[in-house]
Amino acid sequence: SVSAMAQDGSLPLTWVSSSPLMQPGFRRPGMGDMPSYSYAQQSHEANAHQPPAATGGATYYQATPHAPARLPGAAGGDRVGTWGGPAPRGYVGKAAASANGGGAAAATAQQMYDNSDIIPAEVDDEKDIMISTGARMPILSTIVSAGTSEQAIQTAIKNGVVHFEISATTPAIPNSEGMFFTTVAASAAELTSVLDAHKLDAVDLMLVPAPSSVADDAEVDAVWAFAADAVKASKAKAVGLTGCDAPVLTAFARRAIAQTPHAKVAVARFATSPHKPMRMMMGLCNRMGAAPIATNPVLVEETSSDAVKKVAARAGKDASEVVLRWQLQRGASIAMPAEDAGQLSVSVFRWAMSDNEKRTIDALGK
Repeated sequence: SVSAMAQDGSLPLTWVSSSPLMQPGFRRPGMGDMPSYSYAQQSHEANAHQPPAATGGATYYQATPHAPARLPGAAGGDRVGTWGGPAPRGYVGKAAASANGGGAAAATAQQMYDNSDIIPAEVDDEKDIMISTGARMPILSTIVSAGTSEQAIQTAIKNGVVHFEISATTPAIPNSEGMFFTTVAASAAELTSVLDAHKLDAVDLMLVPAPSSVADDAEVDAVWAFAADAVKASKAKAVGLTGCDAPVLTAFARRAIAQTPHAKVAVARFATSPHKPMRMMMGLCNRMGAAPIATNPVLVEETSSDAVKKVAARAGKDASEVVLRWQLQRGASIAMPAEDAGQLSVSVFRWAMSDNEKRTIDALGK
């Protein structure tokens, strides 16, 4: 339920393998005394930041092949209210006071990490995430339309954009190494037309338009059958849903796991912004293993809010850049028009908001 989730949709998480290739398992609320834990923080600490169990009298949470339990009597934990990744590599887990002592050293460490106004001095962002197929998906995707200019495409490529959403009528995109192509298709014929138009053997991601509702499993199967066939025929390397809500995502994700495990719902794309945070959808993506992509990520009224303008002034960024950074720090990838992608691909990385700054923007959503 929503009440069981943390501020932006998280649920307590247990890590079932130390391997970064394994899917995480999620523990439901009430199953043990464990704080809400960020997927990105868990993944990051499991692979890059594993402090010793005890340092300076402070005990740290560690990633293990089993559920990371809170030590008896340990105080603190910074896992509530931050759902997903990609997390900045500079993230440091909070120390918790040791149950068997630690004295002043433990207290000092606790106070240091309790400061939620700390702004990371250096942020080395990941620019892609691993989806459930094991492939890496670039975080920023550029939506190319039939009217997109060649200049807009070239500017985006020059600034490092490699993820393009294409259709049968969009201009050709150079298929160089590292490019990631997404398309939206509702039938095998639509997918084939895209592949033929762009001379591709397969797209990296095919998004299926989600129905407004589904009555039963048979209806889900009827919509998803061609997506599963496309993966089996190696015409789509991964598949997902676009325009979905919570009930539809749940129905498709569960059915795909049971009936077409080779074609799980790897991505869920939906409209979300600070005024429409879609916390339940973020939580469901977390649980279902579907990477969330935000469309309509910035609303005009949000750029004029005091919370956004304050962060923009501090960081030296435009208000829209602040909102997009908020999307990244809450765990969402971003889809934007090609005309905007070139500039924003540079300005949303390599800086971060403090926890408190993010919370003030979180508060815009009701």
